[in-house]
Amino acid sequence: MNGDQIALTEILRPPALTAEAPYKRANSGPSLDTRFRLFTRQNPHKPYFLVAAERDSILNSTFSAKWDTKIYIHGYLNSGKLLAPEMELKDRFLVRGDYNIIMVDWGRKSQDLYGRVVNLVVPEVGQQLAAFIRVVQNVTGASWNSFHLIGCSIGAHVAGFAGKYLNGQIGRITGLDPASPRYKNLPPQKRLSRTDAQFVDVIHTDIYGVVPFGASPVWIMPYIELKVASPNATPRISKSGLKEPIGHIDFFPNGGDRQPNCSRADLLCEHLRSYDYYMETIATAAPCAMVGFVCTDWPSFVAGRCTDCGARNDRCLRFGEPAVQHRELSDASRSLLVYLRTAGYYPYCVYHYEVRLEVIADVARRYSLHNSSLTVTLGPKVQLHVPLVVDAEQIEGSKLFCPVGGTVLRQRPSVLTLTACTGAA
Repeated sequence: MNGDQIALTEILRPPALTAEAPYKRANSGPSLDTRFRLFTRQNPHKPYFLVAAERDSILNSTFSAKWDTKIYIHGYLNSGKLLAPEMELKDRFLVRGDYNIIMVDWGRKSQDLYGRVVNLVVPEVGQQLAAFIRVVQNVTGASWNSFHLIGCSIGAHVAGFAGKYLNGQIGRITGLDPASPRYKNLPPQKRLSRTDAQFVDVIHTDIYGVVPFGASPVWIMPYIELKVASPNATPRISKSGLKEPIGHIDFFPNGGDRQPNCSRADLLCEHLRSYDYYMETIATAAPCAMVGFVCTDWPSFVAGRCTDCGARNDRCLRFGEPAVQHRELSDASRSLLVYLRTAGYYPYCVYHYEVRLEVIADVARRYSLHNSSLTVTLGPKVQLHVPLVVDAEQIEGSKLFCPVGGTVLRQRPSVLTLTACTGAA
């Protein structure tokens, strides 16, 4: 072996990382066909193939330790080819600035039986990715903080295993709707968790729902979990994404389910919306900022109980790529739950509003407001009928405050000026 090569045993089995493997091992070695494609502004279209066992492939590439490194890990059943959405992600980052963009290709093994992928392949690819990152860091001197892993679906758990084998040193992991089947209720050492990086943010878009049989191709059925309460009950599908909060900050757009304009017959639409939402936040000319609100749960958010941004403005958080600016809120012992609304098509960002009505207590006692609605006129052709959300806890003295939630206003108000934060515009 010459000086430009590193033994595969050094790469695939770093002693400090594998003393107590948290999973059953598959066969290590190059047979896993994991490849690493590097794109930078110097080579935006044709990738360099980086090989962990060959230092020269890194030293002679366009990789720069001065730039942040974005590493994207695809999900289940990917062919390994760079598809249009992945190319767009790469392009958006390179328009944004100087980055090392690395696409992890484990496509061949991602097409194996789902159970085998979960139990054997994902941990193994995560270990290979960790070994690759360690070599790149050693060869180039890049800081651990500069590495950001972005994992889609089951790729989020690959990122988690990589982070575990690097002892949580890497700067950030973003999980785009981490896969739920076979991962639900698993302990943190067997899935993505908040201890896998200095900052872990997670986007949940497909946490549960009701899906009719025959709605999607048979090949996707292993990717969902079917639950039938009784023989005559409607089959409930615990769908592709994890419901449990597992990051430092967990974002739940639209409550984590029922994404606008996603048909129930399309099992992957909601799951892949996490990618679409995240992509929008990378754009340099985004039409508006996507902002979420710290809250205990979705019903409380919709009811308007979580619109206070806090004295330090630490309860209204940027969503997606800019979420890293909130890393100081990271708490290893708990997840911060953040909720927001989106539109059903690009641009997905919306402006959040809250309307409060002050009603004299005598009127509130005389008339039932629980089945009332508010009509809002925004212009000659736009009129919204919004149900009132009456919260008995918000009765103060002689006034009754009726927060309004669930309003998506696609046009800026032209007649009525709204204030604060909980519908959307």
